[in-house]
Amino acid sequence: MRLPSEEGFTRTAEAHGIRSIASHRISTYLSEQGGYAAVEKLLAHKALPRVIVCGSDAIALGAISALRAHSITVPGDVAVTGFDGLFPGASPLVELTTVNQPRREMAEQALELLTRRIDGAGGSYQSVLRAHQLRIGITCGCPRKDPTATP
Repeated sequence: MRLPSEEGFTRTAEAHGIRSIASHRISTYLSEQGGYAAVEKLLAHKALPRVIVCGSDAIALGAISALRAHSITVPGDVAVTGFDGLFPGASPLVELTTVNQPRREMAEQALELLTRRIDGAGGSYQSVLRAHQLRIGITCGCPRKDPTATP
């Protein structure tokens, strides 16, 4: 079963002419060990892509560790991105490109919805969208803007 976020990612990539190979989609644990294992699996099948998009920052850090263990450079040989914005200062070696989620807003909204449900006023299932922000680091190989430059 594919998650809605995976389907959305695939549709968007294809709309921009980016081919996603189904055999390169790997489900793994949401941990650094999971990311490391996923890269090892790709390397075992000699299927190293140019870009690895990870479902969490922890997975991305594990993937980067595995790539480096095999002398594969990030982003020179393979670009890597994370998702969730949890590790902005996890390591001086990695300035991860990731999607920052508004964790405080998400937690407040979840508590509000849970409290309403417990009080009997929760209603049916709700899906709530929150704004997010792309943080460009060095792991994607994207050009970076000089923060001191004027527009």
